[in-house]
Amino acid sequence: MSGTESNVVSVYKEHESEFTKDKEIEAASRYFGKPQLMGKSLDALHSTEAPGFAATVMPGIVLGSGSSAESTPSYYLAYTNPGDDDSRKVWFHVKVNSDGEEVIVDHGVA
Repeated sequence: MSGTESNVVSVYKEHESEFTKDKEIEAASRYFGKPQLMGKSLDALHSTEAPGFAATVMPGIVLGSGSSAESTPSYYLAYTNPGDDDSRKVWFHVKVNSDGEEVIVDHGVA
């Protein structure tokens, strides 16, 4: 990201109309890159840079708990301003649709 795009909230607001429901999550990746946080809910976000994230946390987030009640796997992605732990987060709720595509369900700023 360039220095002019360091404020994730400003970038989000500028391009918010592109993050429509059922649009593939790549729409967000184009502006924000790799998410800093992922989780099964907004209250349970984990750093994607944490040791062991890909092997231990990621599969549970994407595949769910294995419960038959969860028929459509979904997860949350969040982006923050680098180096600013107290900044607001831009978040996306993502689900895997019947075609296997990861699409936006909802989004916002927390």
